Amino acid sequence: MRIHDASTKLVCCVCLAAWLANSAARAEDDFQKLKGRWRVTTYVADGVDSSDVVQQENAVWVFEPPYVRLIHQGVESKFKTTFDSESQPKQFDAEYAGDNPNLKAAHPRPIQGIYEIKGNGSLLRRCFATIESGKPRPKEFDAKRGSGNVIIVLERISPERNLAD
Repeated sequence: MRIHDASTKLVCCVCLAAWLANSAARAEDDFQKLKGRWRVTTYVADGVDSSDVVQQENAVWVFEPPYVRLIHQGVESKFKTTFDSESQPKQFDAEYAGDNPNLKAAHPRPIQGIYEIKGNGSLLRRCFATIESGKPRPKEFDAKRGSGNVIIVLERISPERNLAD
């Protein structure tokens, strides 16, 4: 009986390890799909649409696994980012990884959000609770007033495309 129990446990461990490796590979696939430069097309925070303002600022998001860099008004913010493509909706965690003490203080804990890749990989929609709201990871794409959430839609920038366009 004990041999059977040990064999069963071993098989379960092997299956779990294979599933975890597969899951990690799928999450890595999503990060690889996102690799490159992106710009904001939509920015809604707690019910306020600031898309026009954010677009004029020409912020650029650069996905370079395992980091996502945000370059905004000459300041770069670097976040170590992980993706969970198995969850529904898909989830991401982004932890500030730069050395700017002001930005480090502004991001005391990881940002926890959800995401979806749309338009054959040309659009990325992200939703997360603001640090200030202290709310948990959103369960749906909602940034209505009082939600404490932000929705950002990013559009892939092709290498030859000028940001000023």
